[in-house]
Amino acid sequence: MSGVGQYTRLFGRANQLLAAVHGKVPQTVTTNGEAAVHSRFCGILPCAIMIEIRRMTTETTCAICGRTLLTGERSVPYQRVGEEDALVCELCLDGADARGWVREGAPALPVKLGDRREKGVKGWLRPKKKGVTAPQPFDPELLPEDPKDAVEAGLELFNESTHPRTVSGIARTLGNPHVSVVQRSHREVVVTVAWELSWYQYRVDMLGAQTVTLQRRGEDVDQLDDRFRQWNAQAESDGTLLIA
Repeated sequence: MSGVGQYTRLFGRANQLLAAVHGKVPQTVTTNGEAAVHSRFCGILPCAIMIEIRRMTTETTCAICGRTLLTGERSVPYQRVGEEDALVCELCLDGADARGWVREGAPALPVKLGDRREKGVKGWLRPKKKGVTAPQPFDPELLPEDPKDAVEAGLELFNESTHPRTVSGIARTLGNPHVSVVQRSHREVVVTVAWELSWYQYRVDMLGAQTVTLQRRGEDVDQLDDRFRQWNAQAESDGTLLIA
């Protein structure tokens, strides 16, 4: 009897296969109008599964070097004062930090840096611009001619940037720094902020689109030229700098 039952089952399975071959397999209409084989026949015939693979067309570009990042390559979001946020590749993080951009998750940027108290030559050399959110370069005709005024104007631009926050943060650990401000040309001032264990040197371009940039940094003050170790300024608790 067992052999007869097995034969009956095989015969029934053969009939089902023939029905499927001749297009008599029960079908179910899907929501998009396509016909699909009923699930109970999936054990008889192989069930085809269509998978649509789409290629990602969105490309991520580093805001510093302009390179298109590779698939899976990590990018770091940065906030830029007065501009849209930017993505930076891991090879250009120092460049983004030098431009005063702030990494996402760092303390929030001031809403309007232009509201900082105006003082010194810049306060009377040019009118205050409302709604300014980043250090603005001088108009060429208003550029200070006196070296002392140029140094003070360079400090004003530095104080309006995000770099005083770096100075303030390091000073909490290493104490008050030594500060030097040297005029390099009629439009450039070099600001050096130094501790015993580290130093930072900034370039202030009073006519440049990027007015304040981090140019160099190191760990030994002896690496600096003598002219940059004439400490003629001081740092306040908030990181802003003043002529001593």
